[in-house]
Amino acid sequence: MATDAQPLLLKDFRPAPLPGVSKNAILSFDRYKAGYILVLVGFHQHLLTNPRHSIQISAHLPYQTVDHGVELMMGMLLITGWLSSATWKENTWKGHMKKKVSRLMPPYIMTLVLTAIPVAASCRSWTCWFQFSLECTTFSGWNPALIWWTYNRPLWFMSTVLTYHYASPFYLRWIRKRSVRELMLSLLGLYFLRTGLAAAVLFVLQALFGSLEDVGRAIHCFSPLQVWVPAMGAILEQLAQRVTVPLWVTKMHLWIATDMLIVMIVLLTVPVPSTQSEVLNRLIEYSNLLTGLALMLLVTLMSCDCNSLRFCTSATQGLREFFAGLLNVSYTMFLTHWPLDMLFQMAGLFRADSWDSVIGSWSVQVCIAIFLDNVVMDSFTRLFMRWLQGSEQAERPERHGEGRGGTLRATSSGHHVTESAPLEPHPKPKGDTTSGNEPTHAANDHGEAA
Repeated sequence: MATDAQPLLLKDFRPAPLPGVSKNAILSFDRYKAGYILVLVGFHQHLLTNPRHSIQISAHLPYQTVDHGVELMMGMLLITGWLSSATWKENTWKGHMKKKVSRLMPPYIMTLVLTAIPVAASCRSWTCWFQFSLECTTFSGWNPALIWWTYNRPLWFMSTVLTYHYASPFYLRWIRKRSVRELMLSLLGLYFLRTGLAAAVLFVLQALFGSLEDVGRAIHCFSPLQVWVPAMGAILEQLAQRVTVPLWVTKMHLWIATDMLIVMIVLLTVPVPSTQSEVLNRLIEYSNLLTGLALMLLVTLMSCDCNSLRFCTSATQGLREFFAGLLNVSYTMFLTHWPLDMLFQMAGLFRADSWDSVIGSWSVQVCIAIFLDNVVMDSFTRLFMRWLQGSEQAERPERHGEGRGGTLRATSSGHHVTESAPLEPHPKPKGDTTSGNEPTHAANDHGEAA
């Protein structure tokens, strides 16, 4: 760390790395992604077959709230953009696609194979086949009707992340030539652009359908409205590399500030009551009207790894291995849980709209994701990378964190993001991989993801 007389950056406040963890690892990002994806899969159960049984706290409050549950997805996309900037190296567009985007494709391809089963078995309309064709081209999120036509809704997150990565070589090169003032203006401009576009789409939907009750959620899964978020994350990373922290600020100040921000964001994503305006409600729910600026600040502060989330989830070797394992499987879990539920329905498993169904489906989806991640995804990813980059490079292990990586680390899937995935079988102990690299087995968008 720099001396007291020198100006400090946020990264200078990071604690000493844990044994076996890269000094560049940001464990707070890993914990955020792993925990959120696990909860998101449980949250999605009420959107699939259990409409009256939701794990959301807001669903059990004695008053009507806005539709909470997806606000934190903005944080996933911000982390995706942050890591893409942190790991950027000057390269051609083709080279960037081969290095970064190709790593997201193997699990995406395997997910398409899984999604094709319920599509082939039950799709009787051109709409779902059209949507599946868009998913095969990675542009599923560009269809505003995605939420009604798809058999795997979380793929919108991957579409958004991949769209960002397609443009990121030009964008990341551009932001590195901007001054701090220009970056700040660009950040605010992107935030207000996203909010303005979302409001415009909502007004159009309201005019077309008369109400936003059944159609307002479409803006959450519409890539043209969300692709700006990872771009904002990349700007935040550049600002963190250039703006120094005042000399009077200590690690404890950052710790308290980060924890207070986490509490504030929770309060803004759980008990906020519904308003009289449908447009305002949807902007709060799906465009982070209340949480956007707070999440940008939170991701920035979390990059220095001084917070209770990181401390509590890393206190023992067992906790570190648990959360590292959760992170490893999160990308597969995020991408596959939706079509798996479709297959459960086709097989007549679980009693619909009950807590047994919620817990049962959620648990089995996690177990199947663990199996797919370890038995199918790893092998296919290794073969794909060997074919794409040559056997010598594919065999060379990439170890950047506590373990083997391969989940929504940068989404997700989407999710976002993502980190380096394993290129050697099952090293022990498993662990975190947010060292700033994106995975061979992940998206992160990952993460996304979603």
